[in-house]
Amino acid sequence: MVDLTDHIIDGYRLSAANPSEEDSRVYRATRVIDLEKAVIKFSAQALPETTILTLTRSPVFPMLLASGEHEGSFFAILQDFDGGDLLDRIGNGMSLQSLISTVRQVALALDELHEIGYVHGDIKPEHIVFTHTGSPGLIDFGSATSIKEPPQTDTTTDQRDPLSPGYASPEQIIGKSLDGRSDLYSLGVLLYQMLAGQLPYTDPDAKTMLQKHIQDPIPRLPNYLATLQPIIDLLLAKRPEKRYQSGKDLSYALSAIASDALLPDVAIKTQAIKTQEISVLRAELRTVALDPVEQQKRARRKRRRKIALQSFATLFIMGVVFGVAFLLREQVTASLTNVGSSLGVIEDPQLVFARTEAESLRQDPNQGLAAIAGAYQRIFLLEPNDMQAQIALDEVLKSWRDSINLAMTAGNLETAELRLQEAVSVLGEDPELTVLSLRLQNRYRAERLLKSTQALLASHGLSDLPSAAAAIQAYQEILRIAPQHPGAERGLTELSAHYIGLAKVAAEGGEVNNAISLLERASAANNNLRELDDVRKLISQAATAQAAINELLVQARRLRAENLFIQPAGANAAELYQRVLTTDPNNMVALQGLNEVAAQISNSVREQLAQGRLDSAEDLLDQASAAGLPAQPISELRQRIENERSRQARVVVLLEQSQELMSKGYLTAPIENNATALLREVLQLDPSNTPAKNLLNVCARRLSQAAQEAYEYKLRDTAKEYMDLALTINPDVVEWVALREKWGSD
Repeated sequence: MVDLTDHIIDGYRLSAANPSEEDSRVYRATRVIDLEKAVIKFSAQALPETTILTLTRSPVFPMLLASGEHEGSFFAILQDFDGGDLLDRIGNGMSLQSLISTVRQVALALDELHEIGYVHGDIKPEHIVFTHTGSPGLIDFGSATSIKEPPQTDTTTDQRDPLSPGYASPEQIIGKSLDGRSDLYSLGVLLYQMLAGQLPYTDPDAKTMLQKHIQDPIPRLPNYLATLQPIIDLLLAKRPEKRYQSGKDLSYALSAIASDALLPDVAIKTQAIKTQEISVLRAELRTVALDPVEQQKRARRKRRRKIALQSFATLFIMGVVFGVAFLLREQVTASLTNVGSSLGVIEDPQLVFARTEAESLRQDPNQGLAAIAGAYQRIFLLEPNDMQAQIALDEVLKSWRDSINLAMTAGNLETAELRLQEAVSVLGEDPELTVLSLRLQNRYRAERLLKSTQALLASHGLSDLPSAAAAIQAYQEILRIAPQHPGAERGLTELSAHYIGLAKVAAEGGEVNNAISLLERASAANNNLRELDDVRKLISQAATAQAAINELLVQARRLRAENLFIQPAGANAAELYQRVLTTDPNNMVALQGLNEVAAQISNSVREQLAQGRLDSAEDLLDQASAAGLPAQPISELRQRIENERSRQARVVVLLEQSQELMSKGYLTAPIENNATALLREVLQLDPSNTPAKNLLNVCARRLSQAAQEAYEYKLRDTAKEYMDLALTINPDVVEWVALREKWGSD
């Protein structure tokens, strides 16, 4: 064994992992054989003179080189981090690329910690430290908890580790279960602080600061750091599922953005900038402001000096915030902000305020759509091409439409109507809102129909056959226009159960025909009740059951021959076939007869549709439904009627919109919304629509007239363009063709 008595490895420390009051000393390793199997002799007597340890390194615990146990006490050899913490580094100045690299390495360390089942729980700049070579490390695991640990339900208890208010995640604050995404939130707070020079949420009162983490909108970075805003948005999302899901995900995102050409090459610094630097910048700004010649020179140099100016201005502004601002106070701070804004290195304060206000209103559930949309319009007045604001506004509009759907589904029709009215006041004519309006009208119609049906049954009683038949038809209509309506489903079940009871009594009394009729009514209301099978068995056991069925089939055949397919009620072929099938569901004669009736009615409805008699076709389907014909073909035909109504309504709307566009002069432009395009769409829906054809001819004549006037005023290119558009609409006008050919040869 080689004895290296004089060889000292700097940077290694020995300390107890769980030190007691008697043994909390830190020991320096004085003898090491190699880095894989180390023989270490300690001057203190805490361990035997010669101890063999295995040195290991971990991304989670980069300071841990070795650990072990001796006589029931745990110990660890740790690496010295003598390069200070992140606050020290950023105070002295740190490049943006170095900061991103540091956060990436911390993210990977956290990822390994989360993989083994622990949450650090206290990520902040003081806990990110550096070796003398600049390698970062993560320390202080005193607040680490197991991911499987149940959450603390009392956030005020003295037994809970105190939160760091500036860096706590929303789930930490409200006492929910934690996982690795909580650490990523805290890391996002840290990254924002390093970039912006202050915490995202601040307040002298700790409780108020914690509340801001839960409810305040995510703040915006300075304009020159906008490339990093999507990273901040994902890290500081209020809900964990909206954040990065692992440290690896964050690391990949940071790697991608580090190579982004739009990322500025700047240094971040929090310590006060030297007086000479402030004087140089102030003198330059004064010269540029007062001397027009200097202004022209600076304008020519602006592109070449942009990157350097951004870096310097960043250092200057952050230095003022942490040093000079205390002395110069509000007046100088305001003037410096205005200077930075005019130079383009910090965002216009009015625009920042407008964005903050819009985001705050957006996250307030009590705000109306008009107020939120108005806030985003104020952003567009300052920055017309603000894509971030446009995306946010689109999300607000989608969420508002979804809330209308949810309100209708929950039966809150008044809420849905109010929200729909506000949406129309903001958006005007909108196809999606038109669909929602039609759905809302159907829901109101369903509610009115439900009330009138319930009043009918309350007045005449469930046993009144005509009232019951009308109620069944009404309930089924409600379910058609408002699927799964609980009131209609409940009403049908109640009617079915009532008539099942009456049919059972009739069957047991030998009244087979009456029992069959009653059972048919029960089956028409709700064919899924198990009690129907019990009554069918009773009827089938009756001595006269088969004779009654045969008699019904004979009567049904006679009614078909007389073309009495579904009328009059109570004496038509369809109802008699239904009575047979109620007792004997597999009766082939009745099944075939009912199919023949259904085919005949379907042909009649199609004839009505072909003639444009939609109301007559719908009345015929109502009769077919009341007679008990199969639901699927009736539903398909109803859908055809609704489609035809929608087509006709669409044609009317398009004609109105095209006339309005014509009155404003929008004949062929803009390309996505002009009179010609809408009239073409009308003719696709209704090829024989005479008003659309006439309006197209009007558009063509206007364009031809405009072309000839342009030609008279020597605007030949414009004249050709207008005449080409006129010929696109109506290519057969000989006079226009001749003029266009003549102009082409001029």
